[in-house]
Amino acid sequence: MNDDVVTIEGSPVAQQVPGEHMNILARAVNVLAAPGALFRYIAEHPGWSWIVPALAAFAAVVVRGLASAQLDSAQTNAEMQRILATMPEETARQAAPMMAMASPEAVAVQFIVGSIISLLIAWVACSAMLHLLSMTMGNHRPYRAMFEAVVWAWVPFIFRDLAQAVYIAISDKLILFPGLSALVAQSPDRLTNAKDLLFVAASHVDVFVIWNVVLLALAMAAIAGFGKIRSVMLPILYWAIVVILSWVLGTLGSSFTGM
Repeated sequence: MNDDVVTIEGSPVAQQVPGEHMNILARAVNVLAAPGALFRYIAEHPGWSWIVPALAAFAAVVVRGLASAQLDSAQTNAEMQRILATMPEETARQAAPMMAMASPEAVAVQFIVGSIISLLIAWVACSAMLHLLSMTMGNHRPYRAMFEAVVWAWVPFIFRDLAQAVYIAISDKLILFPGLSALVAQSPDRLTNAKDLLFVAASHVDVFVIWNVVLLALAMAAIAGFGKIRSVMLPILYWAIVVILSWVLGTLGSSFTGM
């Protein structure tokens, strides 16, 4: 990727003089065309620009949730019916009213709210982890610079949500096997697959995650001044922790449902 900083002034695209203010449109262009330059600017001038990619990420989540609401509702109802069929008759009768919670509207709201909360947690957790680890290695930049950089580094997932929304709308099918998980899936049932560590790990491997790792590595290099190896290893460590936590939560969830 080219590290020349791009600024937008009127219609032409001009090279930005070092130290000159980088407006929000220039940052949006640079996160795609010159991410290293963007993160170097953030390292020197941390601020509130993260609000823009954050709002874009929330909007993409809404689009993704609305696109899959009908299909998610049908799948959730089918899974609940299967679970109810394994329960004693009296217990199943008491649990049946919960089916109302699986309407397309309710599923969409649950997906959107849950995804937004997950994004906020991911940004705080990732930036806090990278900041604390980098501090032990000599980083003296403020935490707000790391947080701002991390939110900008989440831009690939905006494109992933939009791409998935388009796929679902066109194919009228849910994405049952994200990433490379189709190569290792042992069952068509997502609750069963959630207990498989290899499946969970493979589901987190796609071009958007790789893009995110690259952006986080560039952010680490710009903010903490690390070399290539440390800059890449810390984001990979973060994603390894995410995979393990996802597997643990999936295993617990499957246990609670009796799968």
